[in-house]
Amino acid sequence: MTKDTIILSFDTTGRQDSIALKMGAVIDVRLLPQGGSSLQSAILIPELQGLLQDHSLSFHDVTTLCTLTGPGSFTGIRIGLATAQGLKIATPSLQIFAPTALDILHALTGYTTAIDSLRGDFFVRHQANTQILTLEQLKELIHGAPIASTQPIDQLDTHVLDDPMAKLLIQFHDHYQDKNAFSKLEPFYIRTPNFATKKSDL
Repeated sequence: MTKDTIILSFDTTGRQDSIALKMGAVIDVRLLPQGGSSLQSAILIPELQGLLQDHSLSFHDVTTLCTLTGPGSFTGIRIGLATAQGLKIATPSLQIFAPTALDILHALTGYTTAIDSLRGDFFVRHQANTQILTLEQLKELIHGAPIASTQPIDQLDTHVLDDPMAKLLIQFHDHYQDKNAFSKLEPFYIRTPNFATKKSDL
């Protein structure tokens, strides 16, 4: 990484939206207020712009944009990817780094990764396989081994990465050798967007 590299990162897919900016060795991370998709779409660009302005920067100074392609809220994924697409169109030289949350947690810990879908099951990355499992299926899969997640999971030995996902995105970007491996802004859906099961309360 050169001293001129400016990385802007954001996540709108999970329970806690976050943004982050990396300049050299400094990372400024901020949590965004929660309030549903209408608030997400209204505040994301202004919050990103405010973060940059606090460091005397603009979107044109950003060299790399990091965001998540999923899994998570369908609406949150769409808002995040649409925002990234817009910024990419406005700044064609911008490099895109858009992995999944499962990629990040697995790479940073080496463990099987599980993220609560809030619909009574879990998004799971085990070795090279990604699937949706119930808690009992997940327990059978890992046989008591630890897993990685963004929050504790009852009955499992959970290694929790509790930094905001926007910061973990930057750490994964710096950790990953092939910076072009996640250059596509395509949604990562394990379930189809028309899945109708009622979502649990956040």
